[in-house]
Amino acid sequence: MSVILRTFADSQMERDLDKTLSNDLLTKVLGLELNQNQFMGNVKEGAGNMMGNERMQSEGQTQQGAGNVQETAANVTGYVKGAMDQAAGAMKGAFNSLTGNTTGEAGNKVQQKKGEAQKDWNS
Repeated sequence: MSVILRTFADSQMERDLDKTLSNDLLTKVLGLELNQNQFMGNVKEGAGNMMGNERMQSEGQTQQGAGNVQETAANVTGYVKGAMDQAAGAMKGAFNSLTGNTTGEAGNKVQQKKGEAQKDWNS
């Protein structure tokens, strides 16, 4: 009977934890977006460790893994977008340079530098 009550209490606590951590306020700290799956997975794993609940601990590790995959995918996407901006800016800048369009050339240099910065940020 106590095992059933403990299992029920653990699952109820887990649902409450998910509901609390899903709050948008927890995904923003000082204007920076946190990876919610990494954060929630870490909290679940810690709670599972403290309560001796291996299932919750395992779910937390799995959720952290999913968050790591999301972070990697976002970095790759940002890097590719940066490379595209850099290449587009360089190509348009070269064209504008050949045609004597200095205003367009300056704007394209900005695009190129923006792409370089985005690549650096995501690498």
